[in-house]
Amino acid sequence: MRFSDILRFSGKTLTSRKKQTTLTALGILIGIAAIISILSMSEGFRANIDEQFQENFSTDTIIVMTLQGFMRPDQAIESIDLYVNNTVDFESIENVEIVMPVIQKQCSIEGLDGSHTIYGLNFEKYAAIFSTFSEEFGIIPTDENNTEFVIGFNYYNPWDNGTTLYNVGDNITITWRNSAFSPIEQYKSKISAILYEIGGGTAIFGSSSDDGIYIQLNTAIDIFDTEEVNRFIIKLNDDSDAVINQVIAEINLLFPNQLNVMSPDQILAALTSTFDTINLFLTGVAAISLIVAGIGIMNIMTVSLMQRKREIGIMKALGMKDTSVLSIFLIETMLIGLIGSVLGILTGWIFASLFGSSIMGSLTMFQRPSRGSSGSNAEILTSIIPIITPLMIMEAIFFGLVVAIVFGLYPAYKSSKLPPVEALRYE
Repeated sequence: MRFSDILRFSGKTLTSRKKQTTLTALGILIGIAAIISILSMSEGFRANIDEQFQENFSTDTIIVMTLQGFMRPDQAIESIDLYVNNTVDFESIENVEIVMPVIQKQCSIEGLDGSHTIYGLNFEKYAAIFSTFSEEFGIIPTDENNTEFVIGFNYYNPWDNGTTLYNVGDNITITWRNSAFSPIEQYKSKISAILYEIGGGTAIFGSSSDDGIYIQLNTAIDIFDTEEVNRFIIKLNDDSDAVINQVIAEINLLFPNQLNVMSPDQILAALTSTFDTINLFLTGVAAISLIVAGIGIMNIMTVSLMQRKREIGIMKALGMKDTSVLSIFLIETMLIGLIGSVLGILTGWIFASLFGSSIMGSLTMFQRPSRGSSGSNAEILTSIIPIITPLMIMEAIFFGLVVAIVFGLYPAYKSSKLPPVEALRYE
């Protein structure tokens, strides 16, 4: 029996059993759709992160933080606190151009829900390190002792509908506690500038400039009554790997096993590694549905074998070889796998396109400010465009076919070895 005849016969069999074929292919479809959704959103998220780093994170900078929350097995537990006066230590290192301490405080804002991040830093230094730190409205003050706020764009236009939350000249009142049992502190000042909208860029490690509120470092020291800083951002005079590694090595010599020093590439690698681990886990969970689909194929094909015993007996009595019977059943399972895979790819892409942005947005730490007493904040939905690569498509089809063949092999083999006499007796 020619291959074209086997293919035609298998196709007719599947079309004559539409309900059975549809239900069998559905399992493959769901598994492939889940995998494609996860992988395409992952690829889109990775591209989005890469783009944001390239646009908003200078390659000639490094971040210096304490070890708290960043411990690695090869580091001794000997974390130290960082203070503003540590600036001179970093400035003494060769190839260091700018050293900027950052004081970060979580505060409440009168009239707004939730917690908000206040950054105390030198505006002039910050603008020199990150070109995205520029005003859309008003003027960013250059006086290091200025006491006014500079706010991220989302505090001006949080809903993108033309309404304003705060504007230049408005007053903002922030409140905070220095410890769990300390009294509530309060500070009120006016807004001098609104920053240009970035759109979710990671300007300060772990946050978006659109969602930050900024004051000059000296003012932060005064109102928060501390010179302890959360991190140093250091700009180098060269972005070559050799210079970056040299500066990191010298910092580690000054503070052996006491600080966490990271370059943008290392930060991106850490984020990518974490996301890859999550992605691998989710893909593994989705792959389980493929195994379940395979078991379904085996079950359906076994039932099909029982229903078609007499048909198989007639074909074998007319001279059909065992290999031809085996081929018919395998081609049927492969067609089911192919149909399920192709439809799964399309379904996965549609799902990722419709829900990818919302799902990825829920993973972000950033929230838009909102007025009211409901106690709920609206999340930023980071725009994630799912990316499906040709390799992804080929892998999806390959795995769909492999699952179909592996789980369809046993009933196909069993049907090919069915004795004609026994098959013809079957009613």
